[in-house]
Amino acid sequence: MTKKKRVLALMFAGVLLLVMLFSLFAVSAQWDHDCCGKGCVVCAQIFTLKTLMKDTFAALTVIMAVVAVYVLLTLLHSKQTTGIPITPVMQKVKLLS
Repeated sequence: MTKKKRVLALMFAGVLLLVMLFSLFAVSAQWDHDCCGKGCVVCAQIFTLKTLMKDTFAALTVIMAVVAVYVLLTLLHSKQTTGIPITPVMQKVKLLS
């Protein structure tokens, strides 16, 4: 990944984090509003923000799980293909004559 793409990805992640943070503030500020009933715009916004946050956190959880599995498999694969022959001493096998 080039440096430009990394910077853009970090900027996008920062903007997403700020939007999520401001959304939390918006929901907490309007939580005790005077609801006008079925067509309440504030309730619709709160519901939309809660759904967005829930979906975003679910997606981040899945992404983190995939990254963890990838890192684990990469580490396991790199230990198997180092090119160094595995000896009984490396495996700490007790040699009995």
